[in-house]
Amino acid sequence: MPGGGGRASKATATATTIAAAALLCATVAGGIVLYKKHSIKSDKDKNNTEDNKTENVKSRSITAEEYVSKVIANEKDSSSSSINVQSISIKENNDDSSQQPDDCRILKPNTITVTYTSTTGTCKSLAAKIVDEIKSSLSSAGVLLNNDDDNNDGIVVRMRQVAEFDWWDELLNFAEENDNKKDGDGKIPPVVLFILPTWTNGTLPPEGEILLSSLEEISTDWRVAPNHLAPSDVRHSIFGVGSTAYDASTFC
Repeated sequence: MPGGGGRASKATATATTIAAAALLCATVAGGIVLYKKHSIKSDKDKNNTEDNKTENVKSRSITAEEYVSKVIANEKDSSSSSINVQSISIKENNDDSSQQPDDCRILKPNTITVTYTSTTGTCKSLAAKIVDEIKSSLSSAGVLLNNDDDNNDGIVVRMRQVAEFDWWDELLNFAEENDNKKDGDGKIPPVVLFILPTWTNGTLPPEGEILLSSLEEISTDWRVAPNHLAPSDVRHSIFGVGSTAYDASTFC
């Protein structure tokens, strides 16, 4: 077990992880602003199809850094901003329930999923903190958080255990989720954040093995097309949390 240095490293790593998650959340928030801007502009210029297509390509090719910069710029100059960020509902669902709503899949647009595996409670606690950071970032971008489960246009922010998902089904049967997604509809791509612990020799605990085995099988199955997730435009990030059993030089 590491001593004081290990505890300090743990605190630093936790802060760094949350900071990184906050940056990703800010990127998501910036994406909402830009997608909403494009949606409003498309409504006004709907008779000019070619111009709309050009602006849509520009919206989708913007970098993460530009997303964040635009959000900050809009906050500083809100009085002169031409962007009218209307109320976007967020369905809060981080009760860690094993019941999965039929209409709330990982790769559904306007869905932000924080999924984790935890043996000591650290990853679960970290996942909850990241969910709070997401809500805070979205709120700062002018997005309204509420519990209106009847609003199908709202953004779903939820926290779930890795073992609760059927990963084959979630990652392969998502085409119908994107059938109704059209350019300029104001929706953001799905976002998935993985919070995963390691133990013996840096492997996942048994609760997380379903994720790795599913990914390995999908990647080697000849029936699955290469880059089959590309149409979903999914954004993802993975945070690994080390074990206190590691020595001070490797403990994270």
